[in-house]
Amino acid sequence: MEFFTIMTTVLEIYFYFLFFHLFTPYPAFPQGGRSQRQAGSFAKIAHRAIFKRSALPWGKMKGGWG
Repeated sequence: MEFFTIMTTVLEIYFYFLFFHLFTPYPAFPQGGRSQRQAGSFAKIAHRAIFKRSALPWGKMKGGWG
């Protein structure tokens, strides 16, 4: 069971970087093309992917934080 937990976390971090690169224009720095709101949402997803079990807000989809 622990193997699957580790692998799902790794996949969530991988998908975070995938979407980060999709939505970040090249060259990304110094100006960048993302708004502060987009940057904040990416930071939230990354934080959840690294420090929580799931990067997706499953509780929010059900109508609450569970």
